[in-house]
Amino acid sequence: MFLDIAVAIVVTKLVSLSLHQDPSALLFMFAICSSLFPDIDILSPAVKKYFFKKKVVNHRTFLHYPALYILPSLLLLTISGKLAFIFSICIFLHFVHDTFFLGWGVLWFWPFSSTRFKCFPDRDGKIVNLGLITWKENEEKEIIRRYHNPHWIQDFYLRPNIVAYIEYGALFLAFIILIFL
Repeated sequence: MFLDIAVAIVVTKLVSLSLHQDPSALLFMFAICSSLFPDIDILSPAVKKYFFKKKVVNHRTFLHYPALYILPSLLLLTISGKLAFIFSICIFLHFVHDTFFLGWGVLWFWPFSSTRFKCFPDRDGKIVNLGLITWKENEEKEIIRRYHNPHWIQDFYLRPNIVAYIEYGALFLAFIILIFL
């Protein structure tokens, strides 16, 4: 989440600089919302139960199918090239984040393949497997059993570990870029 926000801030600032424009607060909000949009399903009632009852719920629904963002990007292009570019880059980097850091993988080749791709950090924030783990929908229960961490917020955001360093460091760097560029 913090890495997604950092990416949105940096992308907005760099795109605006390249166009010799000052980014507005509204443009930053658009970029942050774009960057977080694939996770909006976390607000669903089923996923909210997860946080209170510690049940395993995969909120990686169709919103984590990168191909679905081609049409909205093209529609945004009819409104503004800048908005379309910011939206596309923020969404794409969210998927990269979900593949290599926190998250439950991404269906990069959907609709041609139902294979998810992921590199999982363990409970201490260390990388379990430097290679990508792939699985299909029918193997998901085993992947969840093997890698699910019911205390992921505490373990990844409230304790020192590589994931926390990357996420908070990126946000800090984004604020430095925002202030000084």
